[in-house]
Amino acid sequence: MSLETSSLKLARAMSGFADAGLSQRVSSCVKTRSIVAAIIMVIPLWGIEVFLYAIVLWGMYSELCRLANVPFWKNFFTSVLGGFIVNIIVVFILNFILDFIPIGGWIAAAIMGYCVTLFSGCAYLEVLAALHQSGKVKERFSTSKAFSSINNNKQFK
Repeated sequence: MSLETSSLKLARAMSGFADAGLSQRVSSCVKTRSIVAAIIMVIPLWGIEVFLYAIVLWGMYSELCRLANVPFWKNFFTSVLGGFIVNIIVVFILNFILDFIPIGGWIAAAIMGYCVTLFSGCAYLEVLAALHQSGKVKERFSTSKAFSSINNNKQFK
């Protein structure tokens, strides 16, 4: 199985996972930003796209805070702690490596941008709940629904 085929299967699985675990409005926010991230990551700019990706990612985090009723700027330090290090480092390292693999690596970088942003949006809601009294957070990611959707999907058996 080629890198592109494997990457597309992963993206499809992650998309279904997110759909099952997120509300409609949160899923729409996360998927839109994930598509924009994929478009940014497909362009081999040898590092500049990481900064563009960061803008999209942090815009998504800010919007997720709004949807979850946790003011981003009022809780700036915990919001930043919730998402910064892992996402930027993972994307920078993987994207740097994939930039040097013509065509296939660029396609894989786009799909990686989509998957990482999608997963990041799901995880960020749970980080918000952990850092800000979970009863006050309006939106959550349902891991039980997400895993159930994968277990019940014949495509993954």
